[in-house]
Amino acid sequence: MHIAVIGAGIAGLACARRLVEGGHAVVVFERSKAPGGRAATRRTEVGGFDHGAQYLTARHPSFVAQVDAWSREGVIEPWPVEAHSLQAHAGEPPAREPSSGRTLRWVGTPGMSAVGAKMAEGLDVRYDAPIVRIDAVDGARGSLPRWSLQRREVDSDVVAVTEGLYDAVVIAVPAESAIGLLGTEAGLARQAAQAHLEPCWALLIGFAEPIAADLARVGDAAFVNGGRLAWIARESSKPERRAGERWTVHAQSAWSVEHLDDDPEDIKTKLLRAFHDATGTIEQPIYAAVHRWRYALARTSLSCDFLWDGERRIGACGDWCRGYRVEDAWLSGVAMAGAISA
Repeated sequence: MHIAVIGAGIAGLACARRLVEGGHAVVVFERSKAPGGRAATRRTEVGGFDHGAQYLTARHPSFVAQVDAWSREGVIEPWPVEAHSLQAHAGEPPAREPSSGRTLRWVGTPGMSAVGAKMAEGLDVRYDAPIVRIDAVDGARGSLPRWSLQRREVDSDVVAVTEGLYDAVVIAVPAESAIGLLGTEAGLARQAAQAHLEPCWALLIGFAEPIAADLARVGDAAFVNGGRLAWIARESSKPERRAGERWTVHAQSAWSVEHLDDDPEDIKTKLLRAFHDATGTIEQPIYAAVHRWRYALARTSLSCDFLWDGERRIGACGDWCRGYRVEDAWLSGVAMAGAISA
């Protein structure tokens, strides 16, 4: 079959690769300039920041096998970090004990974006190609519909119909975006509407010298309890990273919701102050930037692998179907491909 996959995140790429391996002709449409979705790395003058997914873990046997393959290929390496537990203010005791450190965390090398780049190898991926509408084109009586896609030109309101018709369409974008693309497919749209992804503001900061944090308490990564922050991590503690004092900071989901549309400069100031409070430091960064992930963490998932209408040959997949991990996105995409091939 000739199949369109909308979204080159982990789920979309996993689905597309399995479909190609099964002999299908697949085109992937991605609105951004690079693959991987939230498994992303921002390159800056002070070094790289994994400003989205911080790491991946593997539990399901099939994903364990995939992680082993990526490891052999040098795409990922273990990150031997013990994630500490901090309070929002350095003088307060932790609300819970630090983790045991037994969770095996993997990171892409030299950045999390390496995972998406590897998955996209050999696939027909069209970047800067935001799809804004999908239309069913009915065939002869009794035949299945085919699908026409409309793409918006980058930095323009001009909409153009993509070349060719597709036998099937897979929508591998956040649930809230999938609902709009599903259009008249009301049943699938209602199911997708049961999932909910919350936003996250990320702060990226680089310092001229190592900061004077209490490393015995802060460590190289920590979950933060209370206040504005949810997570902090020292980028140089990850394998194959450029030297330098760089930290990625994630805000709490509830705080990100409350301040979703605030001015980025205000967000930067508030999150930097919260970082200082949590780490007990006072140093000012030489580099600071923020990034807003509008759809970051699937707080409410569907507890299924994917959505699929076999009669219409249209469906959706993503981490929001199963859970919230990178593993969930990969498993959802692979299961979606299996359903189509079956």
